[in-house]
Amino acid sequence: MIPTIKWHDSEVWMIDQRKLPNKVQWYVCKRGGEVIAAIRKMVIRGAPAIGIAAGMGLALGANRIRARSYEAFRRQFLILGEKMAAARPTAVNLQWAVERMKNLVESMAECSVDEIKEALRTESEKILEEDIECNKKMGQYGQKLVPKGATVLTHCNAGALATGGYGTALGVIRAAHEKGKDIKVIADETRPWLQGLRLTSFELMQDGIPVSVIEKRAHRSGYHRCRPHSCQRRRGKQNRYLPGGRPCQGQRYSFLRGCPYVNSGYSPQKRGYDTG
Repeated sequence: MIPTIKWHDSEVWMIDQRKLPNKVQWYVCKRGGEVIAAIRKMVIRGAPAIGIAAGMGLALGANRIRARSYEAFRRQFLILGEKMAAARPTAVNLQWAVERMKNLVESMAECSVDEIKEALRTESEKILEEDIECNKKMGQYGQKLVPKGATVLTHCNAGALATGGYGTALGVIRAAHEKGKDIKVIADETRPWLQGLRLTSFELMQDGIPVSVIEKRAHRSGYHRCRPHSCQRRRGKQNRYLPGGRPCQGQRYSFLRGCPYVNSGYSPQKRGYDTG
């Protein structure tokens, strides 16, 4: 499993998801502004991954702030934070990460600028580690509801590439695969960015999990009801539905609910959320 984003010395490296699956290429960021550009250009996508990128981008940008006093540093950092938050206003995790990093700076008024910069780097690493740990725990909980030999329909990409690693919906699939449950996956291509075709299938093939890609209308699932009564299901080819975890009202997740399909809280009626 290729890491989505990481620190490399004093640079932030992220997989350029626009190039997948044809080429695995690192997009290197040396300045905070380059991370902002990467988020805007869909180099990195998926709300959790964007949040991690924001944390790392702010720590990266903070290193280039030339200020000796706390107030001067804080003023420039808050400007950087505003620019980062505007990179993709609908990404909930991005706003959360920016606030987390700003709160850290606010809490260190008595510290030196160098200490604050070091703390920001450490905090960005914590955001990454916490996300991966959360994904793995979610996968272990979720795999208990996936029977042996199940065929799972996915939508979009909610895997390692959308997070710090392991994935939300694909984390459940990975955990089930690791338990030897002999599962198969049907990936919805997901227009217009084709995240299912380009990214989900790529991830699963990398992990050796059997996957087939279908055209958007092939399953006729009716996402607005989150009930995949599809031709695939009627033919007995699909018995679980895992669209991926997305933020819903009050940051609650209705996870692994309502068998025979799995609903992780996605509701297109709730406007304003990130679609990456």
